[in-house]
Amino acid sequence: VGLPFVNGNDPNLKFAVMIPSGILAMTSGAFTRVPFSDISKQVQAGLAKDLGEAISNVYLKPTPDQVWKKLATVFTLTVIKGAPFGAFQCLIYELLKDKTPALLESINFPIALEPFLWGGCAGFCTGYLTNPPDVILTRMAVEVDQGDADEAFNLGSILARL
Repeated sequence: VGLPFVNGNDPNLKFAVMIPSGILAMTSGAFTRVPFSDISKQVQAGLAKDLGEAISNVYLKPTPDQVWKKLATVFTLTVIKGAPFGAFQCLIYELLKDKTPALLESINFPIALEPFLWGGCAGFCTGYLTNPPDVILTRMAVEVDQGDADEAFNLGSILARL
């Protein structure tokens, strides 16, 4: 590959590119995921008994400023959680893709199903690795509801609570 100062044939380069790619993919999806994740967190935390009440709690009862503060907070927490998730998932998938084909072929595992196996294993491992931080971030998102809703959004205070 004709890149200046970079050996395009270096297999380690793939991970140097895949990890930021996974982070970027998970982070870019946060814009569409955040409005819905806040609703689901309402139900998970027991603050709402159903979807209608959760939507009301998140978008109808608070003032518009409170809604924007909440969305900004949940977006920040989603990005903080999504970055390691994306990195781990891409890394694990690529490691499995590089290291397991010979083993899978030796046990007559169908080649067409290998990507599904790698993806499933990568998703499982990533979920396992990121579950404890996800629980903490869910609690933090719920705490925003119970805190001072009129206080302005402050990224520093969110990061300090981590």
